[in-house]
Amino acid sequence: MNTLYSFFTNPVLTASTFLIELQSVFFQPIWKKYNYDDYFTYKVYVPSTYTGLSKVPLIVMLHGCQQDADDFAAGTEMNKLAEEKGFIVLYPQMNYFANSNGCWNWFYEYNQFRGNGEPDIIKDMIDHITAKYAIDSTNIYLAGMSAGGFMANVMAIAYPDVFKAVGIHSAGSNAYAVDLITAGEVMLYGSLNPELDGDEAYKKNGTLCTACSHHYVSWSIRYNSQSN
Repeated sequence: MNTLYSFFTNPVLTASTFLIELQSVFFQPIWKKYNYDDYFTYKVYVPSTYTGLSKVPLIVMLHGCQQDADDFAAGTEMNKLAEEKGFIVLYPQMNYFANSNGCWNWFYEYNQFRGNGEPDIIKDMIDHITAKYAIDSTNIYLAGMSAGGFMANVMAIAYPDVFKAVGIHSAGSNAYAVDLITAGEVMLYGSLNPELDGDEAYKKNGTLCTACSHHYVSWSIRYNSQSN
């Protein structure tokens, strides 16, 4: 009411100022937790600038071991950036019953394919958000750290048609990891055969990205050289 009253009583108040003040009254940032199923949850940050009248980018953030959405959001300050730039942030949360340390199980082969395991769960969460909010499907980004970084690599391979760009921190290619032992080797040594791993990555995404094989090989080589 104060905003409406000032608009009619204060001649100095311009229309643009009125709209800004009106937005501050009716639009507030949203930081909300959702249940995916009985085991997995996710949190979403919607900036106060979001009105639903125009499509906005989506950033998907995958946390590391022993983290959750709140911890990852606080550490990365991604919500603050979302408020400044006007995009929505999705934070999938790992189920501690599936991994007692809260790590994404990127090293199991059944979690390394499109439409299967944890990648399918993360993709479903993305679909939930794109259905609920006005998301620009050409501007969906993914970032992950540690175990979340390894899973981000898996997601990039499994869903190259979904993400415009993927950022990986303190992690790398899942390479030849199929269990905890080989996961440890990958984290210590990186890829032992970058070209083979690049070819395998290309096979896993099928025909979705016809120009991806070279990029996967080149990325694997860079990661391998940095790890040794």
